[in-house]
Amino acid sequence: MDGLFLYIINMSVTASYAIAFVIVLRLFLKRLPKVFSYVLWFAVLFRLVIPFSFESVLSLIPKDVRIPQDIAYSPNPEISSGISSVDSVVNNLLPAPVDHAASINPMQAWLAVGEIIWITGMVILLFYSIFTTVKLYRNINGAVHTEDNIYILDGLKTPFVFGIINPKIYLPDQLSKNEKIYVLLHEQTHIKRLDHIVKPIFFLVTCIHWFNPLAWIAFCLMGEDLELSCDENVVKQLGNNIKKEYSSSLLFMSTGRKIVSGCPLAFGENNTKGRIKNILKYKKPAVWVLAAAVIAVIIIIAALISNPKTEARLDALRPMIMVNGELYLDTGRSVPAEIDESAIIGEVKSSVSPSEKPTEEGQTNFGFTGAKYAHFEDNIVVLIDNEWYVFEKDVTEDVSIHLSKENKSTGMYEKVTVKTEEIEKTFSWKNVTNPTYAPVKYIADVDNDTKDEIIILLTTGYGTGVQVQDIHILNSEDLSEINIEDPLEAINKTVSSSITINGDIVSVEIKWNGNSIEKSYDKSYAGVWLDKVSFGSIINYEIVNDRIVVKVPGQMSPAAFPFIAVVEYDENLIITNIEVMEIVDKTSRDKISAYLEEESKAVFSPYYELLDFIIYNYAEENKDGNIEAVFNYTIVHKNYDRDPDTVEYIKEAKEKGDGSYQQLYDEYLQPKDMNFYLKAVIDENNNITLYHNFSPNGVDWQETEMSDYIIR
Repeated sequence: MDGLFLYIINMSVTASYAIAFVIVLRLFLKRLPKVFSYVLWFAVLFRLVIPFSFESVLSLIPKDVRIPQDIAYSPNPEISSGISSVDSVVNNLLPAPVDHAASINPMQAWLAVGEIIWITGMVILLFYSIFTTVKLYRNINGAVHTEDNIYILDGLKTPFVFGIINPKIYLPDQLSKNEKIYVLLHEQTHIKRLDHIVKPIFFLVTCIHWFNPLAWIAFCLMGEDLELSCDENVVKQLGNNIKKEYSSSLLFMSTGRKIVSGCPLAFGENNTKGRIKNILKYKKPAVWVLAAAVIAVIIIIAALISNPKTEARLDALRPMIMVNGELYLDTGRSVPAEIDESAIIGEVKSSVSPSEKPTEEGQTNFGFTGAKYAHFEDNIVVLIDNEWYVFEKDVTEDVSIHLSKENKSTGMYEKVTVKTEEIEKTFSWKNVTNPTYAPVKYIADVDNDTKDEIIILLTTGYGTGVQVQDIHILNSEDLSEINIEDPLEAINKTVSSSITINGDIVSVEIKWNGNSIEKSYDKSYAGVWLDKVSFGSIINYEIVNDRIVVKVPGQMSPAAFPFIAVVEYDENLIITNIEVMEIVDKTSRDKISAYLEEESKAVFSPYYELLDFIIYNYAEENKDGNIEAVFNYTIVHKNYDRDPDTVEYIKEAKEKGDGSYQQLYDEYLQPKDMNFYLKAVIDENNNITLYHNFSPNGVDWQETEMSDYIIR
C-alpha cells in the first residue's frame, strides 16, 4: 500500500505543474473557441492517472520531480518537488528514521497515517457521490418519455444529461419551442462528445487526488470549459441571432451553484455570468487561426504529458589527483620499489567528494590529506598506507558516457550512450540511478592489438552485501562490443565448496583446480550460515597492467565474506586463471566488530534474540594517531520465541477481530533489522569510542553508546 500511496502522491505533484500551466495557458487562449481550453484538461487527466510517460525536449515538467518510493526507509528522507523553497520547508519537517530498537520508524508512521486519511477521504467522497446520484435517480422516476432519449419532468429547474451507458436528456416542461431546439442541441453535443463519460471519470480521479487543491480547481475549470465549448457549438450551428434568447434561457435555468459531482451534466450549471458573456462575445475565427490553434494545442499537450529528458552525463570518477594542472587516475597498482626522496614533489593539500573531480593543485577525490606524492616514470605515485600507488595521466576525456531512459520503478537507467570525437552509439545496458555508482571508464589495450579499447564498468546492483558490476569492452574506432568470458560462469564451473555445522564448530571447505582451503569457525562467528560459499553478490573489475582482473568475494553468511576469487584474463579476453584466497580482515575492523557485538548483546539481548551483526560500507583513516572508521551497522534480531497470541497488543487485536491481527501475528515472528550509521574511534590505547550523526542534513558527530538506542 505504501508503494501505491507514493505513486498517487508523485502523480499528483507532477499533475500540479500541468494544472498550473493549463490555468495560465487558458488566459492566452481566451479569444479562441473554448474547445481548445477544454482539450488541454485531458493532459491533466493523463498526468493524474498514468504514472509513466515518454521523454521529450518539449516537456514543461521540471526534472527530478518525485518522492522516492523508499523514502520510509531512507536515512535522510527527502522529496524533490522541483521548487527548492518548497523542498527546503518540507524536508526540514520530515522526520529522520531513528536507528534504535523501535518497531517502526517515524517516516513509516507518517505514511501509515497518511494512507488512512487518504483512503477515508476517498470513501467519504465516493459515498457522497453515490448518495446524490441515487437521490437524483429517484427524483426522475416520474419523468415522461417523449421521443428517443428525451424525457420531460415537471418542476425541473434546468435541463441535464443523466446516465453513462444509455444517457438520457431530461427537460423542464416549460420550455418554448425555440428554447427546446438549442437546449437539446446543447445536451446532444455533450453526448456526442462523450462528456457524460468524461466528467464522471474526471470526478473519480479527483476523488483519488482529493488532498490536492489544484485537482479540485482543475475539475471545476474543466467543467466550465466543457459547458462554454458546448454553448459555442450551439451558437455556431444555429447562428448569432439566437445569442440573446439563449443567454436569457441560461439565466432563467441557472442552478445558482456548481455541481461538484460526476453527474449530471446540467444545462444551467457552472458560471452562468461567464457563460453569457462568452456567448455574446463569441465569433467564429478564421480558418488559419483554427489551424494554428490546433497545432499549438497539440504541441502543448505533448509538452504537458511528456517527461523531461533524463539524460545525464556521468563521467568516470576513479580515485584521482591533480598535479601540475593535469588529472592522474588510480591504476590499482602499487610500486614494490622504494621512491627516492628527491622524486617527491608534494603532499595532498585538500580533497573533494568522490563524485567530483579535483580542480586544485595537490587535490584528490579520495581523501588522504597530507599523503606524499612523487614522479615515477611518466606517472604519479601516491603514498597510501605505506605503499606507493600508481596514478596515470587521464586520457579518457575524449570519451563520454551518457545515461538515459530512467525507469523510476526499478531505479535503473536502461540506455547508455558512448560518445567519442568521431562516433556515438547507444546500447541497451543498465546502470543504477544512484550517482554514487556512476559508470567508470578506462582506456587500455586489453587485447594486445596495439590499439586502446574503451572499458566501461556499470553498476547493476548495490546494497547491504551487494555491489555488482557489469563490464563492456568497446573497439575505440567503431564502438563495436568485444566479447569477454563471464567470470561467474567460470567460478561456478571451477570452484566447489561446502559448509558443515557440527555442534559449535562450522567447517568450511573450498576446492578449485586441485587446490583447497579448509577452515573451521566457532558457530557464533555468524548468526546465519549458508549451505556453501556463495560467489556473485559482489563483483569488482580492475585493469592491471593492461589486463582485466575480476575480484569476487565469497560469502558464508549474509555478513561474512572471508574469501575472494581472483579471476585473470589473457589478451584474448579468455580466463586463464582462477585463484581463491582467504581475506584477512584489518585489525581495526575486527576490533570494532567484536566491540559492537559485545555491546549489542549486553544492551539488546534482554529484549530480542540476536541473529547477526553486520558491518558494511566501511571506510577508515588514520587521524593524529587514532583510527577513525565510518560505517553502517545492522543488527538482525527477532522476538524471543513465545506464542504471539500472548503478546498484549496482538491478543487485543485478535479479541476485537481487527483486520490487521494476522499481519501483527506474522510480523512478530519475523526477523527485523536495526540500522545504525556510526563512527568509531580507536585511540593509541585501543580504547573504542562510538559516535552517531545527529544532524538530519549534514554531519554532526556526537558521542554515543549502544544503550542510548533503547527506548525507555
